[in-house]
Amino acid sequence: MGVSGTRQRANRRNRLYERQGGRCAYCGHPMNANVTFEHVWPKSLGGTQAISNGLAVHGRCNRRKASKPPTIGIYLEHPHLVIPQRFWA
Repeated sequence: MGVSGTRQRANRRNRLYERQGGRCAYCGHPMNANVTFEHVWPKSLGGTQAISNGLAVHGRCNRRKASKPPTIGIYLEHPHLVIPQRFWA
């Protein structure tokens, strides 16, 4: 039997959380139960659910970025973020 979609999403969030040392990719503060999967390239603009298109972030930070591509939005507010080149237009 395959893994449910809910379980896959939880596994993806947990892997990103661990990869980032338990800190939000945007603000750098420690995360608790409010971990969300941030699509670097938004699904609405053709982004995928792949872990390579994801970051673990606080829900609040995720909502601030919304559905903006990686060249604008929160990335301009946080120039310390390193966005993989494959996401730049």
